[in-house]
Amino acid sequence: MPNYFNSYFNTYGIGNDTNALFKVIEKGIELMKSDLQEALFQSWQEYAKAVVKMYADNRNSQIYINYLTFIISISGIPPYQKLKSSIEYLMNIARMS
Repeated sequence: MPNYFNSYFNTYGIGNDTNALFKVIEKGIELMKSDLQEALFQSWQEYAKAVVKMYADNRNSQIYINYLTFIISISGIPPYQKLKSSIEYLMNIARMS
């Protein structure tokens, strides 16, 4: 799979925090190809939260608060659906850059 995100960063000169956000998205997409269990999803989600916090610290703290609220809202669905929804949410955050 070509690394679309890295070429996008290089072309548009996106900062390190946005680059980290795209890496979280990329890792999530990789996880979608596996037999995703809740524990693995939770590990990825902790990684995603840390990156969103860093991203929000450089922009607007409300981004992180909104992400935490989103995480709570998807708590009752299966891991694969949570991952898919989280990736979509992170992509929307990245679009705001």
